Amino acid sequence: MLDFALPMLQAFLAAPGIAAVTDVRHVFCGGDAMPADLPARVHAVLGAQLFNQYGPTEATIDACSWRCDPTRSDAVPSGRPIDHARVYLLDDALQLVPAGAVGEICIAGAGVARGYLGDAARTAARFVDDPFAPGRLYRTGDLGRHRSDGAVEFLGRRDHQVKI
Repeated sequence: MLDFALPMLQAFLAAPGIAAVTDVRHVFCGGDAMPADLPARVHAVLGAQLFNQYGPTEATIDACSWRCDPTRSDAVPSGRPIDHARVYLLDDALQLVPAGAVGEICIAGAGVARGYLGDAARTAARFVDDPFAPGRLYRTGDLGRHRSDGAVEFLGRRDHQVKI
């Protein structure tokens, strides 16, 4: 099993002699939108099953997971919520958007942080009461929609934030 951020997985696959690695069965990758061709490439180079992971640091890194199909060439979804995580697609009023509509990806559940240390204003803007269950909700600033199979598809950011 290997676990990579997307740029590291791409560099790993491009490394000389990587085809000699034959004992990897599962590869987990997250941190950015996954290119549609990556599942087939991982399967061809390593013979491994690729899993796309989605989630910000504020929600203990992974909130969604998706087992990629190396035979498909369409967009790779962020996936479905992992155990103990709830993922909502919400409008500006924190109401659920209809299936297929674009909304902000919001995460609730055991993995959501308490806030930003020493930054009460930013905490108040991003960590709000969960309108659907007891607890807090993290507003990621990411946009997405539910696909017809129920998986969350990442579509970009609400703002122009760049994470380095």
